[in-house]
Amino acid sequence: MGPESASLLPLDLDRLRRTAISIWRRQVLTLCICQIACTAIALATQYWYMVPTSLITFSAGIYGAIFSKSEFVFAHLVLLCLSELADVMLICRIALDIPVVHLFISSPILLIFATLFFALEIVLILPINFYCAYYLYQSLHTEFMSLRFDTPGNRQ
Repeated sequence: MGPESASLLPLDLDRLRRTAISIWRRQVLTLCICQIACTAIALATQYWYMVPTSLITFSAGIYGAIFSKSEFVFAHLVLLCLSELADVMLICRIALDIPVVHLFISSPILLIFATLFFALEIVLILPINFYCAYYLYQSLHTEFMSLRFDTPGNRQ
C-alpha cells in the first residue's frame, strides 16, 4: 500500500472531531452535575461561604461545554484547581473544628455527610472532571487537518 491507496481512505476528520467534542462535552456536563450534587450539601452547613467558587466553576464549565467556548472551558480548568484547594481547606477546617459564626445550626450527621461528599469530590469527581475538561479544551482547539497524501503527479 503506497501513498496512492492511503489517499483513498474514507477518513472524515471533521466528523471525528465533532464526535470527540460531543463525547467530552457530555462527560463534562455529567461531571458538573455530579459536582453540583456533592457541593449542594454545603449550603445547609455553617460552611456555606466556601460554595461560591464551586458555583462559578460549574457555570463556566456548563456554559463552555454547551456552547463550545474554549475560553470558558479554560476558565473551568483553572477554577477546578481553585475548587480543589477550597475543598481541601474546608475538610481541614471541619477536621480541626475551628469555631465559626454559626448562622445555621448544623447537626453532626450533616457535617459527616458534608465531609464525605467533599472527600468524594476531591478524590474522584474533580480529577475526572479536570481530565475531561482538558480533552474538551484540546478538542475545541484542534484545527481541521487532512491526511491526504499528494504525490507530485497526483495534485489537482
